[in-house]
Amino acid sequence: MIIAMTYENKNFPKISAIVIEDDIELRELFVELLKIHNIHVMGTGSNGKEAYELYLVYHPDIVFTNLDMQKYDGYYGIQKIIEYDEKAKFIVISGPVSNRILLEEWNVLHIMEKPIDMKKIGVMINKIMHDSIVNKMK
Repeated sequence: MIIAMTYENKNFPKISAIVIEDDIELRELFVELLKIHNIHVMGTGSNGKEAYELYLVYHPDIVFTNLDMQKYDGYYGIQKIIEYDEKAKFIVISGPVSNRILLEEWNVLHIMEKPIDMKKIGVMINKIMHDSIVNKMK
């Protein structure tokens, strides 16, 4: 199920994202963590097909995605998004990842293996925000 999120606040943060995760509780927890870090979560989905559909609508700065999902996995979503926008950026949060080389070719900024360490995610998000601000200043 795709869930779109909109906000009344006109002052959106500099980074927008979509979150793709089939575990509802983990997805909701991750969305809350991103909000705490002032990242605008534009929508959420539970498989790679929904990731692609959400990307077409929102064009977020970053796609946070799991790889191991039913029907359409994260690899499917990443591949479809890259075919549409080769500059799309991804952060993979998944179980053990066997094909890191392919993911690096697909603009995956970071791979975090489950179980998730929330402190490490916070550090990773801060680095992404810093890099985004530096790139926008160039």
